[in-house]
Amino acid sequence: MMRNRFDEQLNELNSEMIRMGALCEEVIALAAKALDVQNKGYGLWQVALDLGEAAADPVTDCQNVHAGDLVAYDIKKNAILSLDDLRAKQEEFPHCISDGILILNEDCKPGDDMAVILGRDDHIVEFEITPNRPDCLCVIGLAREAAVTFGKELKLHEPVVKGGGPGVLTELLDVETPAADLVPRYTARMVRNETNHITLYRKKGNTTVEEVRFSIRYVAQKADEDHPTIGEHPPTIVTNLDGVTETSNRNFTLTVKATAYTGSPLYASQIEVQMDGKRITGPTGGPVYEYQLYFPDPIVGDTVEHTITIRAWDGEGNSAFVSYHILYRFVDTGDPTVIVDDFDNETMHYDDPAQQEE
Repeated sequence: MMRNRFDEQLNELNSEMIRMGALCEEVIALAAKALDVQNKGYGLWQVALDLGEAAADPVTDCQNVHAGDLVAYDIKKNAILSLDDLRAKQEEFPHCISDGILILNEDCKPGDDMAVILGRDDHIVEFEITPNRPDCLCVIGLAREAAVTFGKELKLHEPVVKGGGPGVLTELLDVETPAADLVPRYTARMVRNETNHITLYRKKGNTTVEEVRFSIRYVAQKADEDHPTIGEHPPTIVTNLDGVTETSNRNFTLTVKATAYTGSPLYASQIEVQMDGKRITGPTGGPVYEYQLYFPDPIVGDTVEHTITIRAWDGEGNSAFVSYHILYRFVDTGDPTVIVDDFDNETMHYDDPAQQEE
């Protein structure tokens, strides 16, 4: 009954806001499975979707959809939704390309409500503000308009900053004042995982003579060789290098899977792979990510040792670090090589003396 009443109010709000110059639209989206993808030309693809109890075949200009993918489908617009459509950031879904559609990794099936899947099972209202209503270009302006529409009192939230986090501020933050006689007093507050701004003022009476601002970002320490685990629940790291000490494969595909203590896989943005101190980028796949390693030939001898390190972390300050020392053994295949000198004659060099020509 309450749900029906809310729907009625939402429809009333929609009608009144349109009448008063602000267009709004309720977005209804379902999970859908791509059954087939056909290239229609001109940068467009037609996708056959399974919606559970129905089907659809929208056209999209996004290239990162393949048969078998689970995507978000807008019923009203007959469109596959992108990250921008859902107001989602690429950092939240690192397995998706920034200008592409949302590919679902969540445990869901065709026909499931996207709001429930993303933990936002509430109404989403999209407002398109017309040029004559600039006062509605902010949340407070929309709230004020809704209050007038329904004849309700406008109640604005007054933000309250609550302190008392773990740690002592004087131990976490060190502020130097080279001219201490000019800065008799300052105040500071630290917000973890956010950028902190500290402003020092020098005043003469009630007039500010000079001010200096510092921006400091506090982030949790990550695990390293000296501290292989940090936090109460460090993630687990599993690779195909476990138990491996030697390889003769010059082009080696490293697989890495990192899992939080909750059992959820960590994304590529939460994993760092390095070889001999140089970061390896561009992983593919997921949640088991593949990194391409290249072992150069030894300068002296047939073997050379390389160090591969992997670090993974979650959003709660937990992290883990593992390292591998892999011996790469060069195997001579005996393939002939050709070297052309600066003259007109071509000089042939062979590894097999029997192939040399007089």
